[in-house]
Amino acid sequence: MKRHRGRLIAVAAAVVPVLALTACAGSTSPASTQQPVNKVFTYDTTAPVMVDGWDPATEYSDGILAMSEMYETLTRYNSATDTVGPMLATSWSSADGGKTWTFHLRHGVTFHTGRPMTAQAAKASILRTIKLNGGASYIWAAVKTIDTPDQYTLVFHLSYASPLALEASADYSAYIYDTQAQGGGSKLTSWLNAAHDAGTGPYTVQAYHKGQELELTLTKFGRYWGGWAGTHFTKVVFRVVPQDSTAAQLLRRNLLIYGLGGVLTPFVGIFLIDLLVRLIPGI
Repeated sequence: MKRHRGRLIAVAAAVVPVLALTACAGSTSPASTQQPVNKVFTYDTTAPVMVDGWDPATEYSDGILAMSEMYETLTRYNSATDTVGPMLATSWSSADGGKTWTFHLRHGVTFHTGRPMTAQAAKASILRTIKLNGGASYIWAAVKTIDTPDQYTLVFHLSYASPLALEASADYSAYIYDTQAQGGGSKLTSWLNAAHDAGTGPYTVQAYHKGQELELTLTKFGRYWGGWAGTHFTKVVFRVVPQDSTAAQLLRRNLLIYGLGGVLTPFVGIFLIDLLVRLIPGI
């Protein structure tokens, strides 16, 4: 797994207003109703992001920065509270001493391919990830079989007791995606690696320019289950700027971080906050 450090000044600049506006939620103060100057969020990185392929089953590097906006998991881990919350699954329970887990899926979720996210689709993506045996697929090591008693229920039978609700929130290889994109099979792998995505997240690929400064642009997915009411960034741009001096100039000229008065979707904001905590020891 290859990892590099993003430029922390860019992340910090983005996180501060997110925290400030979250604290004002529900109030009538000007801060809570402030509109973004520009609805594009630009993330500055010192090296390319998409360096380990585009397959959500096997990507295991810095692509997580973009993958986390295109794809979602069954559950979501909150590092601030050390708890697991809902994402694509709205509730879950365990039985048989932790060897059987039942997840109830969110209704009305659409993949970026236009197909509905169902229990059968989720099962197919997890089984494909397990079969490919790449990235962090070991998170599913305990899974023996998966049943889909109805369109929105997943039942996991494990070979040994395991905290599956937590494992299903993993940053890598826990993504749920449409395995039928482009007909599935080997065609799916080729299609994904040609800079496409098949997730359920708030953003989808708009443009990818390998080796260029403006490497990747994601745009909002209009049919996102979370909706777009309120103030949100409509685009996320990953800009490769290796030189600190250049990045500082872009930041001063408002060309690095746009829309500081706006609010990221909850998932973008939480991910950036988690990223900042992981990258700065002791924060």
